[in-house]
Amino acid sequence: MKTKVLLVMVGAWICSVVSLSAQSVQTATLQKDDGVQVFYGADALVNSVNAAQDGNTIYLSAGDFNAVYNLVKSIKIIGSGGFNVNEAKNTTIQSLSITRNGTYDNYLELEGFVIKGEVTINQSSMVKMSKIYFKSNCNLSYNGNNIEFFSSLLVATLNFYNYSYSNTGVSNCIITRLAGGVTSTSTVIISNSIIYELYYDYAPNSISLQNNIIVANQNNKTPNSVNNNIFTGVNNFPSISNQSGNWENVNLSDLFVNQLENRWDPSYDYHLKNPANYIGTDGTQVGIYGGLFPWNPVPSNPQILDSKVNPTTTNDGKLNFQIKAEAQQ
Repeated sequence: MKTKVLLVMVGAWICSVVSLSAQSVQTATLQKDDGVQVFYGADALVNSVNAAQDGNTIYLSAGDFNAVYNLVKSIKIIGSGGFNVNEAKNTTIQSLSITRNGTYDNYLELEGFVIKGEVTINQSSMVKMSKIYFKSNCNLSYNGNNIEFFSSLLVATLNFYNYSYSNTGVSNCIITRLAGGVTSTSTVIISNSIIYELYYDYAPNSISLQNNIIVANQNNKTPNSVNNNIFTGVNNFPSISNQSGNWENVNLSDLFVNQLENRWDPSYDYHLKNPANYIGTDGTQVGIYGGLFPWNPVPSNPQILDSKVNPTTTNDGKLNFQIKAEAQQ
């Protein structure tokens, strides 16, 4: 993460633009091959998705946007962030569903916002979701492939519903409850995540758990493999032959820099006190700060942290203003 301070001298006519951008109007900016189109209001996201074509990118301002259903197109949707302490700076979408039943050349990519309501991924392929704050359940409700989650927070339940999921992964996420299971033909890897509860209603026989921190309850259904995970309790998978390098009965007080209870809290620090003591299968530390994609909730769309605009112009008609922005490294 890096912070940039930009000093810009522009003509006095820019005042009207600065004034407009300061208003609390939701905007969705659709970037197409032949230009840019801007939509306004709570339906801005819906309207921009309807106008988009495969390969386009939609940039969302902060603010609340209405739900989007049956997302199909291979587009990118990037918000202003979902983890700002000042929630007014977050992009929030009411709810969302994805239905991509077919063969696609490119991914649907979603990044950098809050989703208030449930998310349903129906029989879909090639979906990437990163830096998203899921406030309700996320349901993988039918067969799918190439579905990926990165650096996201799921404060409710991530549900697998005993269907087939190939090349599906969850990495560097914080998950309150991981539930369900998958068929024997599936290939699902859960890695470098913090999982507060494992609850499988049926056998998760093709799920692999690696380099995770499993904080609370788990039942004794049998995943495919369990390697280099930290358990704050007992490892309830003793019968699995494909397991190694796990740690059991690790106290939270000895593990994280700061965590007081068995739940996510924005004030906690999930860095490991002694990362060198817990090395994963890939040679990096276990948990959300290891692996190929260490935890980083800052979206690739730069966020304005602070701005200062001089109340008057200079003698030659120019206006001084300073913008402090934060962007992903």
